[in-house]
Formats: sequence, structure tokens, C-alpha cells
Amino acid sequence: MIETRKREHSRKPDEQYGLIEACSPGPYLEMFARQAQPGWTAWGDESGADATPRGQVHKGYAGGAIEAPFVEPHVRLEEAVADALAEDLKSKYEAGASVQELVESTGYSTTRVRGLLKKANTQMRPRGRKAKQDEVLFA
Repeated sequence: MIETRKREHSRKPDEQYGLIEACSPGPYLEMFARQAQPGWTAWGDESGADATPRGQVHKGYAGGAIEAPFVEPHVRLEEAVADALAEDLKSKYEAGASVQELVESTGYSTTRVRGLLKKANTQMRPRGRKAKQDEVLFA
């Protein structure tokens, strides 16, 4: 199984070529190719070395930011979408992002972000800011 980011319509992931080459002797043929690969015979409408792939280019494949999809307030998410968003927010939260940072980066409400984190069984940190070490508090 290859888990990777989505690309243009029907374009295969680059990760597949090395995997196939590592477990199968050549020669190699790609049918319905979108882009020629070194050492492979490619048949397809866009298989020429000078061809530029057509179709929608999805954000994030080249390592750029993947943005959370815009969701209107009070719109109920499909279960699979909610599960995927919940896991994505959980990984960002566990990597150190605050709830407020998640709210700002997604455009979702605090309630929606907290609900998705709860859906992913996220262990929440205590609320409130950490006191700055050099801050002097007076009683």
C-alpha cells in the first residue's frame, strides 16, 4: 500500500516506481502514463518527456501546506470527513499547536475544533497560557 497525497486526475504516485523496481526485474511499462519515468517505457496521452500534466494540481503534494477544507458554520460533516479532520487536528495539537492556533489556521469555530479533537480522543492539555519564566507575579 502506498499512502501519499493526491495528484492530478489518474496520475500515479512517484513512490510507486521505486517500489516496483525494488521487487520486480525490468523491463518496466506504464500504461496510461501521465509523465515519462527514466528507465520505463510509457504509453499514454501525456507520456512524452516534454509533456506537462494537465488537470487540477492539489495543494500539498510538493510539500506545501495542506489547508483544512472550508466548512460553513452549523454544517454537519459527513462521518468520514469528520474522522479525517479530527485525526489531522489531533496530530497538529499533539505536535504543539494550541486550540486557538488550530482555530486561526482552519477558520473553524473553537467549538468545532474542540469537538473534532474530542472525536479523535485527544488528550487535552490544561487550559490557559503558560506563565512566562521571566514574568514576575505580584500578589
